[in-house]
Amino acid sequence: MMVGDDAVFETFGWDDALRSCYKKYPDGIWAASLWDGMKKEGKTTHPHPAVGREWYEAVGYVANPIFTHFCTDPWITETAKELGRFLYFPSVRVNHYRAGLVADVELDDTFYRIRPDGQPVISAKDRTVSKMFQRYRHLDREILRSHMAGEKMNFDAIDLKVPMRVNENIEYVGAEQ
Repeated sequence: MMVGDDAVFETFGWDDALRSCYKKYPDGIWAASLWDGMKKEGKTTHPHPAVGREWYEAVGYVANPIFTHFCTDPWITETAKELGRFLYFPSVRVNHYRAGLVADVELDDTFYRIRPDGQPVISAKDRTVSKMFQRYRHLDREILRSHMAGEKMNFDAIDLKVPMRVNENIEYVGAEQ
């Protein structure tokens, strides 16, 4: 489960809700979210998703390492929704005391570390990265789909040409010279 230090689990048995995901999807390819009491643009947010162990083993991570801080939760939830494997437990509460959004929550070191000079620089960077690398989210989805079918996708057969740096002279891993 991906959860920050600004969350408090309020509902007793919240972990039982997550364990129940294995009853619905015994292959372990699922993502789930608990209610955090927040909404963005009128929609429920899912900032603390959990995934089955098999999901982690299939793609090799919970939070995609291309992100500094933001965008990992929609990466997981959108992928799970596309697979028809997203579970939401609105009756299970985890309060998200997010600095800058929740009244009376002190702005701490984490708030300032991810917002240099109070600016959403990292947020903007992660959102740009998310848009640029959607093909990798789609690849994650297909890897997970292959595991759902009882197959294992062969990573060695895939040349992803991952950018080493983004500028006018993009260099790729695996690109021909």
